[in-house]
Amino acid sequence: MPKMQHYNANIVIEGHYHQGRILNINDKFYINLPAFACNQSYFIVEYENEKIQFAQRSLKGH
Repeated sequence: MPKMQHYNANIVIEGHYHQGRILNINDKFYINLPAFACNQSYFIVEYENEKIQFAQRSLKGH
């Protein structure tokens, strides 16, 4: 992914493409968020001990 060379960060999060994928590209994490409104879901992001974790939650059935 050529655009990753333009980011001066270890973690890049985008929501434009709505793919819902997490990739490791050249020792950087690229996180492409899904379409939350269409999926009726959201993420909880936790950062602890230099690790980032994502927990997806659904609004369906509530």
